[in-house]
Parts: sequence; C-alpha cells; structure tokens
Amino acid sequence: MVSGKFRSVALIMLVGGMVALSGCVGNDAGTNTTTSPPEETTTSPDEQTAVSPETDSETSASTDDVAEAFEARMSDLDSYSARMSMRTSFGENETNTTTKIWARLTTDEVRREVVASPYNEGTVTISNESTIVTYNPDSNEITRINRSNVEQERAGGTGMTMIDSVANSMTIEELGTERIDGERTHRVRLEPDSGAASGDMNVTAWLDAETYFPVRVETTSDSGERDFRSVVQYEDVELNPTIPDERFTLDAPADANTSDVSLPDSETYDSVDALREDATMSVPEPDVPEGFSLEQGRRTGGEFRSVSLQYANESARISVTKTNRSMANGSNHNGTESVQIGDRTGQYDEFGSTGIVVWSCDGYRYSVSGAVSRTQLTDIAASIECA
Repeated sequence: MVSGKFRSVALIMLVGGMVALSGCVGNDAGTNTTTSPPEETTTSPDEQTAVSPETDSETSASTDDVAEAFEARMSDLDSYSARMSMRTSFGENETNTTTKIWARLTTDEVRREVVASPYNEGTVTISNESTIVTYNPDSNEITRINRSNVEQERAGGTGMTMIDSVANSMTIEELGTERIDGERTHRVRLEPDSGAASGDMNVTAWLDAETYFPVRVETTSDSGERDFRSVVQYEDVELNPTIPDERFTLDAPADANTSDVSLPDSETYDSVDALREDATMSVPEPDVPEGFSLEQGRRTGGEFRSVSLQYANESARISVTKTNRSMANGSNHNGTESVQIGDRTGQYDEFGSTGIVVWSCDGYRYSVSGAVSRTQLTDIAASIECA
C-alpha cells in the first residue's frame, strides 16, 4: 500500500494528460511493478522538446529499481512549484495552455495561475481539502465551491478529482533511458490496472534521473473519431520549497462578483440494501454478466440526485447510474448511435474500449457503461425496469 502523499504526487504529474478522459473511481490501492526488461528506443522529436535515446555508458535501471526510487522520492516530497505547459488535441481540436503551479502536499493546498490560454488566461484557482476558489479576470467573477460535504476519497487530495481512477492502481514499467534537452531521464509507462480508467489510455512519463520528478508526460487514447493526445512538460521545477501562506490566499479586486456553490453531498455503500435505505429514488436492479460482483454503491443528493452501482471482475468495471436529470434535446453528436433497449430507444457511444448506453424513462436518466461488449451493455440496460 503506497502512501496518500505518493498517490497525490502521482495524480499531480498526470492531471494535465488525463483530465479529459478520466473516470470517477477513487479507491486505495498499491503500486505494482512489472519485470519487463527496459529497451532502447527512438522517440520522434516534439516541437517543444528534444528527445533522444540514451547513448552514454550508463546502463538503464530495472523496473523495480525505478518504481522503488520513484515512490521513495515522491513520498518525501512535501511541496513543489513548476511551470506546466500542456498541448492537448481531442479530435480536430487543439489547445495550448501554460499554468504556474504551487503545491503544498502536506496540507493539500494548490494554487494554479493560467498564464497562457485561448480561453481562460489569467484565471487563478486555489484549492484545499474543503474549498476551491477561482477568479476569472475577464468577467471579474469569483466562484467559491464548497466541497467539504464530499467524501475526500472521492474528492481526492490537491484538487485532483478528475483522475481519481489512476490512484486506484498503477503499474510502472521502465522502458529505457532517454535525454530530454540534454538531461538524462527514465522513460516509464504508467498503466492503471484493467478497469481502473476509462478507455484505452496510454501514459508515458519521462522522470528526471536525479529527482524522479516528471519532465514530460504524454497521454494518448485511440477512441475512434475522437483520438486524444496530450503532452505535458514541467519546467522551472523547485522541489520542497518553502511556500508562504499568502500564496494560497486569493487577491482579487474588491468589486469582483462572488458566487458560492456547494457540491452535492455524496456517500458510498458496500451493499445495495444499504444504498436503498438512504436513497430518495428507487435503485436499479441490473442483471450483470457472470463473474461481476458489486464493488460499491453511491448516492448523491442535492438538486440533481443520483444513485449508482459499480460492478467489477478481474479485468473490467461496469457502472449503472440513475439520475433525476433527463437527457437534453439535441445531445447527439458524431459517433453516437441510436440503440434499442427493450421497447425503449437510447443512445450508444464509445470512448476507447469503454462503451456507454444512455436512455430516459419517466423523468429519469439511466446509463450503463463499461469496457465490455455493446451487446452486454444493451442487455444490462434492457434488464433494468423503468421505476
């Protein structure tokens, strides 16, 4: 079992690449290692960095050595600051964003300043365990989100809610040594266990050979018509700096408009019966394929209420969700297909290896998703009564 701080640092290094496609699982787990031997490879140069295979006399470390060193170094990290450049492409859309980050891992405090972006340049976000505060200078608005009523296991430390699935379990595989802008790095593959993340996600990181902090993280996912790729680079990295408290205080104009938002309260359950006792709506009773068992149930309150069930076997997860928020008209997009669910009509879509079936019934919106076949998803959907 790795420490919570190690998982937080691992999430920090992956946030840029996985925000668009991450799942919503957040359980404790360990870090596993594989024993595949490292290999020397040639990586195509990126327009932002020069990457080349190692050519000096130093030998590559083993997978176990790199994984142990990575965990040890990251577990000792109490704070850091860096400049993060991220280039993201999703289908035909490409975005370039540069953000300054200050993170104090001991208190789960993070400050982000967007210094270059086509959408939210100048935006400042400060987060801690209970609150996320964002100031948008273009609209002169402050948004304060209270997340104290959300389970921290789900919310994640240091504001990493988007990629909790990675923390569930990671495999680290050493792929060889390479130089980025002349500096020696370990190129590693970071791979969530099967079912722990959405889609066919491939994550490669280049770890500084001395500090084991990431120099570059590349994430790709082949999801048919909407292929995803991100390249994240960390520059001006300072490890364990003393960050003053003032850095985590928002300095905004006195005339800024302020709005307060509370996230819906959420709770997990170990059994369907326990979930059913607290739920304010009926809980679906799906027929899942043989070999799948209940992993957890979840109830969310507030204006938009929901109940969800998550099932898992050794290689995949299936999620079943019901919410009082119905599908909006015109929600179809390229790649979405109509599908028959018993005597009802729904929509089917795929994101990498993960499929999802969505339909509405009696004012509720239902969905079934998972890395299983389309037929299995539609069969599960058809087994759920409209109630």
